Parts: sequence; C-alpha cells; structure tokens
Amino acid sequence: MRVIAGDFKGRRLATVKGLATRPILDRVKESLFGMLAETVMGARVLDVFCGAGTIAIEALSRGAVSAVMVDISRGASIVAQKNIAMLDLHSRVEFIGGDALRAVRKLAERGTRFDLIFIDPPYFSGLALPALAAIRDGGILAEGGMAIVRHHKKEPVGEGVQGWQMDRQRQIGEGILTFFTLPGQRAAATMT
Repeated sequence: MRVIAGDFKGRRLATVKGLATRPILDRVKESLFGMLAETVMGARVLDVFCGAGTIAIEALSRGAVSAVMVDISRGASIVAQKNIAMLDLHSRVEFIGGDALRAVRKLAERGTRFDLIFIDPPYFSGLALPALAAIRDGGILAEGGMAIVRHHKKEPVGEGVQGWQMDRQRQIGEGILTFFTLPGQRAAATMT
C-alpha cells in the first residue's frame, strides 16, 4: 500500500494483516480523489472505519489540513498509528480508537465539523446508514461539506438515507463510492 499523490507520493504504508480489514486499492483512491479534485485542499477530514488510515493520509498528502481517524479494531488502530508516526503527522491527525457511532457523537459534543467525511465500513455490516444518521444528527458536516460512502454494489445505501441528498455514484469493481450532501447546502466545489 502506498500514497499515490501529493506531498507523500510513493511512500509505503503499513497494512492490516488478515481479512478483517479490506484495503482500498490504488485505482479506487485514484478515482475517489480524481472526483474530489481541489475539494481536498484545505479540508478538515473525518475517516470513519479508517483501517490503516490510507484515505485520510492520502487526503493530507493532497492538501487537507487535518484529519480524524476512527476505527474499533485493535489491529487497525496499531497500524494506523504506525502510519501516522512514520509520516510524522501527529500534529495534523487525531486517532480515536473505538466504536464509530460513539466517536461521531463525541466529535459532535466537541463541536467539531468536517468538510469531507469518508465512511468505509465492512461490506454488509449495516453500519453505513447509522453512521450517516449520526453524522447528520450530530451536525458535524460543515456547510458545503460532503460525505462519501464506500459500499458493496449489492449493498445499496442511496435508498432509505433520510436527510441526505445523493449527488453521485461511481462503481469500481465490486465497490461503489456514493457521494452525499445535506439538502440546502451546496458542495464546496464542483466534482469532476
């Protein structure tokens, strides 16, 4: 696993061993960040179900100012923190080990807001919709912000998502990236 663009381009990242965590492939990252374009510059990022933290690290490499990473897995927590240390990102990253929904509520209580929120739960876990609901209810998406869910193509999340507007979807292999905004808010930048 490596960083594919930006300040840390080419740097190798540690990965989580075993099948408990599904690593994000370079082509998925390329497509995701290609769609986001300049939206990443200056963004505050939340990476929910972060695994090794590769999405947040890619965003930081491409100009995001800060990131919060959340994962409940002890193995993922160790690897994500190793990657943070290896790239000397302690001043720009907060890692929260534990339940994603509890972490979102904690961030809401602190009044923390994010421009980009990545939600990448295990496939077929049923966690994407509760995460979107917690984010909406907690008010942690900044004005003009965007939430992106990565899910399996047989696990649609576009239907039944109350309070969110689905802007765009892109299928890449077995996975789909679904982009959401809150109604009444305009995305900060036009996606390509």
